[in-house]
Amino acid sequence: MLTQTVTPRPKLPVLRTVREAYLGVITNFVLLLRISWVWALSIALFELIVRLFGIPLFKGSELQEDFVALAILCPPYALAGASIAVAWHRLLLRNERSPSRIYFRLDRLVWGYFAVVLIIIILGLVIALLFLVFLLGLIFVGVVVLGVFGVVVPDISVTAGSIGMVAVSVAATIAMVLTSYLSILLPARALERTASFGEAWRSTRSNRWRIAIGTLLTWVPPLLLMELLSEIASLVGISVSHWGWTATNTILAMLLAVVYVGFLSYSYRHLLT
Repeated sequence: MLTQTVTPRPKLPVLRTVREAYLGVITNFVLLLRISWVWALSIALFELIVRLFGIPLFKGSELQEDFVALAILCPPYALAGASIAVAWHRLLLRNERSPSRIYFRLDRLVWGYFAVVLIIIILGLVIALLFLVFLLGLIFVGVVVLGVFGVVVPDISVTAGSIGMVAVSVAATIAMVLTSYLSILLPARALERTASFGEAWRSTRSNRWRIAIGTLLTWVPPLLLMELLSEIASLVGISVSHWGWTATNTILAMLLAVVYVGFLSYSYRHLLT
């Protein structure tokens, strides 16, 4: 009788992988600037055109104008991020460097990568929305149950904004972690290798908590840094809604996002190659 040997799935050394992701940015910072500077200037110019000439044509509240601006700017931002991410994956995993000082890759590989990113973003939004509805429903049911048992509940309208922000943050974090299990597919696409969402999901089965920790460690510190910079900008009198600051903020966010791209690259190398 033949026995089948089951090869155990490799365990991701999460802290070492996170450290490599940060070190990758530090040691290759000049190359990162070479990869991203054309895209950064393009984004700043596009932001200027939209904010100064496009949005004023739209008559609405400030919130509505911000929503319209976000809807217009998000696709080119995501496309720029996809192009930079493809170059970053290939640099870390193949040591492939752009032969030119001008990097503006926008071929089928980048468009295919962008399509996968778009699918993951849409999936993340759906997951976040479902969890948000669940959390808010849970809070509502809790208030009703407490009222049935005669417990005096403080006026929830006073803290509705804070409760909503906490619920949105929790839902967004859950969605980010869950979609990170599928994002392992992205380095494979950048390397022009065949891989599916199912394969990405299965490859992370025994490393779910490790990938969750790595995702948080490579996303949260850059986000906190961005928040700190926004606070500093406000203190020195710079309006966070000014087109110059929003463009700068977006460029910095893309540069910091490569830390997570690096984490995906090294996780892919450990789990799928």
